[in-house]
Amino acid sequence: MDGIISTAANLAPVTKLLATKARNGLWLQFFVMGVVSMAWVPRIPEIKTANELSDTQFGLVLIASSIGAVLGAQLSGRAIHRFGSRPVFFVAQIVVSVGVAIMGLSITPLVLVTGLFFMGFGYAALDVAGNAQAVAIENHLQKR
Repeated sequence: MDGIISTAANLAPVTKLLATKARNGLWLQFFVMGVVSMAWVPRIPEIKTANELSDTQFGLVLIASSIGAVLGAQLSGRAIHRFGSRPVFFVAQIVVSVGVAIMGLSITPLVLVTGLFFMGFGYAALDVAGNAQAVAIENHLQKR
């Protein structure tokens, strides 16, 4: 049992290393979120044309993303309290991906609204879960 006993001093370097890796992964995730959220912007004219929307109609359709974001932020906070930030983060990544895919493939306004809603919902959930994870990492690293 000599080398098996673990103390806080023995675990501190491992915990700090894992927290540093988690911080770097989180930084990368926030970078990818920024790229993905803006990746569809250059396709706006194409998406608007494919869905046969006027400027006014397209502006109204964009509200779906905001509604999804508000609901995603509210519900993800509750889900994080219940399940933790990691599973919420994982599910939100899938939701954002599905939303972006639906938006890109949409040929009717209803499908576009659905894609925008999923993208907004997932993006807000990713943001909330990522920030919850960042707080935990800061606590482990004892940094701000």
